[in-house]
Amino acid sequence: MRLADFADARTEPGYIYELYRGVVLVMPNPGIWHERVKCAIRDRLAAYSLANPGRIDLLADGSGCAVRIPRRQVERHPDLAVYLSPPPVDDARPWDFWTPDIVVEVVSEGGERRDSEEKRDDYLLAGVRLYLIFDPRPRAATVLIRRGDEWDERKLNDSAVLETPLLPGFRLKLSEVFAAVPKARPSVPRQRAKRNGSTTRRRPSR
Repeated sequence: MRLADFADARTEPGYIYELYRGVVLVMPNPGIWHERVKCAIRDRLAAYSLANPGRIDLLADGSGCAVRIPRRQVERHPDLAVYLSPPPVDDARPWDFWTPDIVVEVVSEGGERRDSEEKRDDYLLAGVRLYLIFDPRPRAATVLIRRGDEWDERKLNDSAVLETPLLPGFRLKLSEVFAAVPKARPSVPRQRAKRNGSTTRRRPSR
Protein backbone atom coordinates (compact mmCIF):
# COMPACT_ATOMS: atom_id res chain seq x y z
CA MET A 1 0.00 0.00 0.00
CA ARG A 2 1.15 3.52 -0.76
CA LEU A 3 1.75 5.89 2.15
CA ALA A 4 -0.76 8.39 0.74
CA ASP A 5 -3.47 5.70 0.68
CA PHE A 6 -2.60 4.37 4.14
CA ALA A 7 -3.03 7.81 5.74
CA ASP A 8 -6.74 7.82 4.85
CA ALA A 9 -7.47 4.10 5.14
CA ARG A 10 -10.37 2.95 7.31
CA THR A 11 -9.40 0.72 10.23
CA GLU A 12 -11.08 -1.59 12.72
CA PRO A 13 -11.14 -0.57 16.41
CA GLY A 14 -9.13 -2.64 18.86
CA TYR A 15 -5.99 -2.81 16.72
CA ILE A 16 -2.91 -0.70 16.01
CA TYR A 17 -1.99 -0.13 12.37
CA GLU A 18 1.38 0.90 10.95
CA LEU A 19 2.91 0.89 7.49
CA TYR A 20 6.35 -0.68 7.04
CA ARG A 21 7.86 -0.43 3.56
CA GLY A 22 4.46 -0.59 1.92
CA VAL A 23 3.16 -3.48 4.06
CA VAL A 24 0.32 -2.85 6.52
CA LEU A 25 1.10 -4.15 10.01
CA VAL A 26 -1.87 -5.00 12.23
CA MET A 27 -1.19 -5.44 15.94
CA PRO A 28 -3.64 -6.06 18.81
CA ASN A 29 -3.90 -3.43 21.50
CA PRO A 30 -1.19 -4.03 24.13
CA GLY A 31 -1.71 -5.43 27.62
CA ILE A 32 -2.11 -3.79 30.98
CA TRP A 33 1.58 -3.60 31.96
CA HIS A 34 2.35 -1.84 28.69
CA GLU A 35 -0.37 0.73 29.38
CA ARG A 36 0.61 1.29 33.00
CA VAL A 37 4.23 1.96 32.06
CA LYS A 38 3.15 4.29 29.25
CA CYS A 39 0.79 6.19 31.55
CA ALA A 40 3.51 6.59 34.20
CA ILE A 41 5.86 8.13 31.62
CA ARG A 42 3.16 10.32 30.12
CA ASP A 43 2.10 11.61 33.55
CA ARG A 44 5.64 12.73 34.33
CA LEU A 45 6.12 14.36 30.95
CA ALA A 46 2.80 16.15 31.33
CA ALA A 47 3.75 17.35 34.82
CA TYR A 48 7.06 18.65 33.45
CA SER A 49 5.24 20.47 30.64
CA LEU A 50 2.88 22.17 33.10
CA ALA A 51 5.76 23.21 35.34
CA ASN A 52 7.83 24.46 32.39
CA PRO A 53 5.54 26.34 29.97
CA GLY A 54 6.89 26.54 26.45
CA ARG A 55 9.36 23.65 26.75
CA ILE A 56 7.04 21.14 25.06
CA ASP A 57 4.81 22.18 22.18
CA LEU A 58 2.93 18.86 21.95
CA LEU A 59 2.88 15.61 23.92
CA ALA A 60 1.03 13.05 21.81
CA ASP A 61 0.31 9.34 21.90
CA GLY A 62 0.10 6.93 18.99
CA SER A 63 -3.44 7.84 18.00
CA GLY A 64 -2.64 11.54 17.97
CA CYS A 65 0.42 11.71 15.73
CA ALA A 66 2.36 9.92 13.00
CA VAL A 67 6.02 9.59 12.04
CA ARG A 68 6.20 9.31 8.26
CA ILE A 69 9.08 8.43 5.96
CA PRO A 70 7.81 8.76 2.37
CA ARG A 71 10.87 7.35 0.63
CA ARG A 72 10.54 4.14 2.67
CA GLN A 73 6.74 4.08 2.56
CA VAL A 74 6.70 3.94 6.36
CA GLU A 75 4.27 5.34 8.90
CA ARG A 76 4.87 4.74 12.61
CA HIS A 77 2.66 5.55 15.58
CA PRO A 78 4.88 5.72 18.68
CA ASP A 79 3.45 5.16 22.14
CA LEU A 80 4.46 8.72 23.04
CA ALA A 81 5.93 11.54 20.98
CA VAL A 82 7.34 14.83 22.27
CA TYR A 83 7.49 17.82 19.92
CA LEU A 84 9.60 20.67 21.28
CA SER A 85 8.85 23.19 18.51
CA PRO A 86 5.63 24.13 16.68
CA PRO A 87 4.89 22.53 13.28
CA PRO A 88 6.55 24.28 10.34
CA VAL A 89 3.28 24.35 8.36
CA ASP A 90 -0.20 25.60 9.11
CA ASP A 91 -1.94 22.29 8.60
CA ALA A 92 -4.27 20.16 10.73
CA ARG A 93 -2.19 17.09 9.79
CA PRO A 94 1.44 18.28 9.64
CA TRP A 95 2.98 14.80 9.98
CA ASP A 96 4.67 14.86 6.58
CA PHE A 97 6.68 17.89 7.71
CA TRP A 98 6.85 17.61 11.50
CA THR A 99 9.05 15.05 13.30
CA PRO A 100 9.01 14.54 17.10
CA ASP A 101 12.22 15.31 18.95
CA ILE A 102 11.64 12.49 21.44
CA VAL A 103 9.91 9.17 20.81
CA VAL A 104 8.93 6.66 23.50
CA GLU A 105 8.08 3.02 22.84
CA VAL A 106 7.01 0.52 25.51
CA VAL A 107 7.77 -3.03 24.44
CA SER A 108 4.72 -5.25 24.17
CA GLU A 109 4.83 -9.04 24.11
CA GLY A 110 5.93 -10.17 20.66
CA GLY A 111 7.09 -6.69 19.64
CA GLU A 112 10.67 -6.83 20.88
CA ARG A 113 12.27 -7.02 17.44
CA ARG A 114 10.01 -4.35 16.00
CA ASP A 115 10.81 -1.81 18.73
CA SER A 116 14.51 -2.65 19.16
CA GLU A 117 15.55 -3.09 15.52
CA GLU A 118 13.08 -1.96 12.88
CA LYS A 119 11.83 1.20 14.54
CA ARG A 120 15.24 2.43 15.60
CA ASP A 121 16.28 2.66 11.93
CA ASP A 122 13.04 4.37 10.96
CA TYR A 123 13.21 6.95 13.74
CA LEU A 124 16.84 7.70 13.00
CA LEU A 125 16.06 8.30 9.34
CA ALA A 126 13.03 10.43 10.24
CA GLY A 127 15.18 12.78 12.33
CA VAL A 128 14.19 11.83 15.89
CA ARG A 129 16.77 13.12 18.37
CA LEU A 130 16.07 10.81 21.33
CA TYR A 131 14.49 7.35 21.19
CA LEU A 132 13.52 5.71 24.50
CA ILE A 133 12.56 2.03 24.71
CA PHE A 134 11.03 0.77 27.97
CA ASP A 135 10.69 -2.97 28.51
CA PRO A 136 8.36 -3.92 31.40
CA ARG A 137 9.54 -7.56 31.69
CA PRO A 138 13.20 -6.99 32.58
CA ARG A 139 12.21 -3.57 34.01
CA ALA A 140 14.89 -1.85 31.93
CA ALA A 141 15.23 0.92 29.35
CA THR A 142 17.33 1.51 26.25
CA VAL A 143 18.30 5.12 25.56
CA LEU A 144 19.23 6.00 21.97
CA ILE A 145 20.74 9.46 21.51
CA ARG A 146 21.35 10.81 18.02
CA ARG A 147 25.02 11.39 17.19
CA GLY A 148 25.02 12.61 13.59
CA ASP A 149 23.60 9.75 11.53
CA GLU A 150 24.01 7.09 14.24
CA TRP A 151 22.53 6.20 17.60
CA ASP A 152 24.58 6.34 20.78
CA GLU A 153 23.05 3.51 22.82
CA ARG A 154 22.87 3.27 26.61
CA LYS A 155 21.18 0.74 28.90
CA LEU A 156 19.44 1.63 32.17
CA ASN A 157 18.11 -0.67 34.90
CA ASP A 158 15.16 0.08 37.16
CA SER A 159 17.32 1.88 39.74
CA ALA A 160 18.50 4.51 37.24
CA VAL A 161 17.27 8.07 36.71
CA LEU A 162 16.77 9.25 33.14
CA GLU A 163 17.79 12.81 32.28
CA THR A 164 18.20 14.59 28.95
CA PRO A 165 19.42 18.06 27.91
CA LEU A 166 16.42 18.23 25.58
CA LEU A 167 14.26 18.67 28.70
CA PRO A 168 16.34 20.65 31.23
CA GLY A 169 15.47 19.67 34.79
CA PHE A 170 13.45 16.60 33.80
CA ARG A 171 14.23 13.52 35.91
CA LEU A 172 12.50 10.20 35.31
CA LYS A 173 12.99 7.56 37.98
CA LEU A 174 12.68 4.15 36.38
CA SER A 175 11.71 2.60 39.71
CA GLU A 176 8.56 4.75 39.60
CA VAL A 177 7.91 3.96 35.95
CA PHE A 178 8.00 0.21 36.62
CA ALA A 179 6.34 0.40 40.07
CA ALA A 180 3.08 -1.09 38.75
CA VAL A 181 4.82 -4.01 37.03
CA PRO A 182 5.31 -7.16 39.14
CA LYS A 183 8.94 -8.15 39.54
CA ALA A 184 8.09 -11.83 39.09
CA ARG A 185 5.32 -13.34 37.05
CA PRO A 186 2.89 -15.69 38.84
CA SER A 187 3.96 -19.30 38.64
CA VAL A 188 2.22 -21.45 36.03
CA PRO A 189 0.22 -24.37 37.52
CA ARG A 190 1.76 -27.75 36.86
CA GLN A 191 0.22 -29.86 34.15
CA ARG A 192 -2.19 -32.54 35.22
CA ALA A 193 -2.51 -35.91 33.51
CA LYS A 194 -5.67 -38.00 33.42
CA ARG A 195 -5.25 -41.61 34.46
CA ASN A 196 -8.12 -44.09 34.49
CA GLY A 197 -10.63 -41.25 34.43
CA SER A 198 -9.07 -39.47 37.44
CA THR A 199 -6.81 -36.46 37.52
CA THR A 200 -3.39 -36.82 39.16
CA ARG A 201 -0.42 -34.49 39.45
CA ARG A 202 2.63 -35.44 37.43
CA ARG A 203 5.72 -36.08 39.49
CA PRO A 204 9.01 -34.70 38.23
CA SER A 205 11.32 -37.36 36.80
CA ARG A 206 14.53 -38.15 38.65
